[in-house]
This record gives sequence, C-alpha cells and structure tokens, in this order.
Amino acid sequence: MLATTQEYVAKSNKTDLQSPKTTRPFASQIPIEENLWIEVVDSLDSLAAYRKDWSALCANAVVKNVFYEPWFLLPAIKQLHADKQCRFIFIYQKNKRITDPDILCGFFPLEQTQLRCFPQTCWKLITDNYLYLSLPLLHSELAEEAMHAFLKWTQIARIPIMQFERTQSEGPFQHALTSALNQRNLLPCSVEQSTRAILRRKPDLNDYFTGRGHYRRDMQRRRRRLSDNGNVEFRILQNTGQLRYWQNSYLTLERMSWKGKNGTAIAQDDQATQFFLDVTSNAMELGMLQMLGLFLNNELIAVKCNLCSGEGSYSWKIAFDEQYSKFSPGVLLELENIEYFHNQTQLEWMDSCASEAHPMINRLWQDRIGMQSIYIPTGRFLGEMYCSTRPVLRSIKRYAKRMLNRQS
Repeated sequence: MLATTQEYVAKSNKTDLQSPKTTRPFASQIPIEENLWIEVVDSLDSLAAYRKDWSALCANAVVKNVFYEPWFLLPAIKQLHADKQCRFIFIYQKNKRITDPDILCGFFPLEQTQLRCFPQTCWKLITDNYLYLSLPLLHSELAEEAMHAFLKWTQIARIPIMQFERTQSEGPFQHALTSALNQRNLLPCSVEQSTRAILRRKPDLNDYFTGRGHYRRDMQRRRRRLSDNGNVEFRILQNTGQLRYWQNSYLTLERMSWKGKNGTAIAQDDQATQFFLDVTSNAMELGMLQMLGLFLNNELIAVKCNLCSGEGSYSWKIAFDEQYSKFSPGVLLELENIEYFHNQTQLEWMDSCASEAHPMINRLWQDRIGMQSIYIPTGRFLGEMYCSTRPVLRSIKRYAKRMLNRQS
C-alpha cells in the first residue's frame, strides 16, 4: 500500500529539504534531492494542470512513447482504466535560472496490480490490450536523474515490487535504468525476454526486402490477381473530413474478422469504441495519425492505422476484408506501408507493436528490438525474497514438468 501524505512528509523531513511551492494540484509532493522532487497525482481531473509540461517532456523524451502522450493516455485512462486505482508520478527539477519554469524530467503512469503468490499490493506501469509499450517518459538530458528519483520514491512509498512490462531491453532507456539500479544496489527479476520487429530507415527502398525477393514477387502476383476483380488503389487519409469514414471502415472490417468471431473486436465494446474514436481524432488533429488503405472499386478492403511521435512511429492497428484473404490484402497493404514509411523522411523507425512470432510482420520487417518484462524489488524484505526465489522456483517447475513428460 502506498504511504500516506503524512508518512511522505515524515520521511521527507529526514532529508532537511524544502519542497518547492507550486500551484499544481498534486496529492503529495516528495523531495528527492536538492532541486529534485516528485509530485504524485491520483486524480484524472488533476492531470489537466500538467498537460503543458507533459507535452514538452514528450517532445524531449530520450525514447518516444506515443502511448504515454496525453492525447492517447488520457482517453485510455478514462475509457479503459476507470475502475482501476491509478497513480501518476511527475518528476521535476528546478531550473538553473530561477526565472525559468521547473523542468519535468520524468513521467511514470502507474496502476495497482497483484502478483501471483505475493501477499502485498504492488504497482506497475500502465498497459492494456491497446497500449503496446509501457516505457516511461524520461527527459533526454536528465534520464538517469529521473530514473534514480523514481526508484528512490518507490522506497519512500513502501512499494515492495515495481513491475515494468513491455519495456525495451536495449537503448537509452535501458542504460538509464541499469545505471539507476546499480546506484541503488537493486537487482531486477526477469519475467520475460523477447524481440519484436521494427522498421529502421534504410538508404534504398529495395534494402527493406533483401533476402525476401521470392515472397515480394509472390505478393506482386497476388495483387495482379486481385486487379482482375476491379480497380485496386492505395490511398492515404488526407483530411479531417474523411476521418469518420476511415474510422467506421476500420471498425467494420475488424468486426467482420476473426476478432469479431472471438468477441475481441473494438466495435463490440462501447468503451473501447469511444477510446478508438477519441485517440484517432486526437492524433488527426495533432498531425500524428497515418491511416493507409487498400481500395478495390472504391471500397476499403484493408486499412492500417499508424501513430507518430517525432522521429518514430507505431504500427498500431490493421484490419482487412477476409473474403479477399486469398489475395492477402493485409500483406499488400503492409508492402505499401513500408514504401510510404521510406518516403516519410522525418521518420527514422516504426515499431510493429506485434508479437515475437507474428508470421506476416516477421517475413517483411528485417530489424528487431529487444523487449522485456521485469520485476524490480525496491529494497523491502518480502519484495527482495520474492524476486530472488522466483527464478529458482521457475527452474524447479520446468524440471518437474520435464520429468513428468518423460514418465508419461
């Protein structure tokens, strides 16, 4: 359980630091070091006062995460996490020039969770079925300081274990995390390691398909066969006036697909539908939405939704008309997507948001990025014991399973 405000103050007084005065509506404010402090927000309404600083942090983040930007996360919290206890951690540093505003150098959106066979409540970075990267936002010039401050706060707040799920296991974020863990002498427990496909900018369009010539030629043949049924066109959503048609087309195609049969299509859930409409509308307004479509006789048969942030982008959603599955319209649209990505010179990478074993994406996208899910004990006894013994128990379970399989 999180410490109360009084406990925060009692703990903070030991540092003999004074919290800076602000008008932001935080639930509690905790000094970490001189000129560095944390503001904890536990109300969705209070987040509006942080939006300007939050957006500035997004633009300066050491690794972009579109899923934690205000225009995406706020609808997600409102529509998909309303029944969960959430806590939003803002890490501030005093500006060297006292006339300049405070610098937001870290943002960690959290929700309560219960780990298996662990008696106490823990916290994790927010994630769900539509949020494919739970990477906290860290300022590019203050990433290590922000990460260090967050881990110190978890101890002050008496959190036994912090769960980081769907985070990158390489790059600047991992460097900042490793440095902060070493400073605090904390050893994380690895729950899952994986990779997923990512597009990285290459000098020439043909470089994206090196070693995949046969597969690409097969798709070109399928496109010619599809053309026998009428006029095939690749189009891009151009303006807000067209947005509603593209939104409805995606929802319809997904509902008609295997997701609809399994009951997991967005359109089958009113809150998920409103979330999708809000996010795509927000992204369109900010110029951060790409919707690509494959048309047959002026009817959408495949549609793809990408979300952009700075030099990066995310392949968020794709759906296609399964009555044309023998022509692989989803793959044909993905080939168009790769070419479109290559022509967007401001983009350096696109995260597939796909599972490690995704057959279509893995055939077309060459590059990979490491992903991980970890538990971080904060120094409390039960958390340390749980994270230390978990690998041993996992090994015993696997060994017992192998022995049972041999006997059967």
